[in-house]
Amino acid sequence: ITVIEHEENLGFIGANRIAFEHMDTPLGAFINDDVILCAGWQAILEQPFWKNDKMAIVGPRGGCNLCLENGHGGWTEKDPDYVEMAHAMFSVPIFRKVGLFPPPLTFNYAEDSWQSLLCREAGYEIKEVDCPGIKHKRAQTSSRMPDVDAWAQKNRDALVRRFGYYLRTKRFAPDFLLNRKHAHGDVLLVGPVARAL
Repeated sequence: ITVIEHEENLGFIGANRIAFEHMDTPLGAFINDDVILCAGWQAILEQPFWKNDKMAIVGPRGGCNLCLENGHGGWTEKDPDYVEMAHAMFSVPIFRKVGLFPPPLTFNYAEDSWQSLLCREAGYEIKEVDCPGIKHKRAQTSSRMPDVDAWAQKNRDALVRRFGYYLRTKRFAPDFLLNRKHAHGDVLLVGPVARAL
């Protein structure tokens, strides 16, 4: 076991960014200090990875999993928009490809939505599984932190800026058709125009 000590509270995002740099295994897990694990949790969460090489994140069913248009989280019985990262297992190689909690995010909140959407946008999959023995007491640390609401809102605002189209439509890319009659050097403009739409 490697213990990494910090002189100040870096929050879920900062601490796990540092921990992630030390991971050299195919799978990793982020477990909050307010989560109680059960016997066999690891085998339950890792099973979907062995069946699907596109699997990016697996977590227990029952937490928030729905991205609302304003960046807040909700819950749905349908396929999840995201998996809560407070008690999730993930593919280390996939996270290395897509990146982990980029700089607009600070301290905590919205990082699980961001990471799940980032993986799904890149063509990877997420999944919730039944693991009722995992218990999450929720907000045990953040409820004692000053400015937690400001951090949360900053991260939600960043999520809305980055994934606003998805939050509104539940699709990653808009459908559009460019109909050009002639190409006189304007072909170089198609990429930037398409991205702007």
